[in-house]
Order: sequence, then structure tokens, then C-alpha cells
Amino acid sequence: EYRIVSVKFEASGRTYDYICELADVQPGDVVIVNGYNEETEVTVTKIVTRRESELGLPADRYKKILRKA
Repeated sequence: EYRIVSVKFEASGRTYDYICELADVQPGDVVIVNGYNEETEVTVTKIVTRRESELGLPADRYKKILRKA
């Protein structure tokens, strides 16, 4: 199973899904991800747990949450 975290980019307002291996991340937390050109602070909006068969993309195509801000 994978912990999928939806995060919102403030600049664009868009939401994207990342794999999160950090157990203490909760909705509302600010985390660091690799954005387009650099590490970026984003806000966690939702967390779900999915089996690999339920993912929208192959697991290796998802980027990962790097750390909490």
C-alpha cells in the first residue's frame, strides 16, 4: 500500500499527488517537494492509502514528499 498525499501549490493553485513515506505528515502541514525547477513548499490537502492497483499512474512515476518544512 502507498500513502498518497495531495498537495496544493500556492503559486498556481493546482493540486498534485505525491507518495509520502513520512508517518507524521497530516492535512494542513507544509512539506517540501521537488517542484519544476527547485524544492518548493506546498500544503497538504488530503491523504489517502491506495494499493498499487488503485493508483492512477505506475508507482515509480509519482514524486515523493522530501520532508516537512
